[in-house]
Amino acid sequence: MKFPLGELLETIGPLYTESNLGDLGMTEVGKSEAPVTLEVSVKDRHSSGFRVEGIVKTELTLPCDRCLGATTLHASAVIDVWVATEDQPEYDDDAIRLAPGENEIALDGPVREAILLATPSKIVCRENCAGLCPQCGQEDRKSVV
Repeated sequence: MKFPLGELLETIGPLYTESNLGDLGMTEVGKSEAPVTLEVSVKDRHSSGFRVEGIVKTELTLPCDRCLGATTLHASAVIDVWVATEDQPEYDDDAIRLAPGENEIALDGPVREAILLATPSKIVCRENCAGLCPQCGQEDRKSVV
């Protein structure tokens, strides 16, 4: 998910873009026909860099950890990235460093991280999903976990 640097720095208000999980290299996370949307804006401009803040949203289809049925999750997360325009040692390793003359900023890494952190570690299709029957392997509709 790339933005032209000039447009990003000159626009007042947010910029929008769309992608998909495949383009972000996230096909192992889940299936999704829904786009990954990103809304970003520039904050805290300094001579040594600027902060990019935004919201990433998507839908993921993942298997339920109890019954293995398909479960659709709505993921929404905030990204907050420092973009260093000068080589400053005090910036942490998470900063995006722009090379001199670079005219585009890629936010694929922060977007992937935000989606992964927004995905729960335990996926359930419904709160009272009983899972699979230990005898036959079919969905257990009698008991409730």
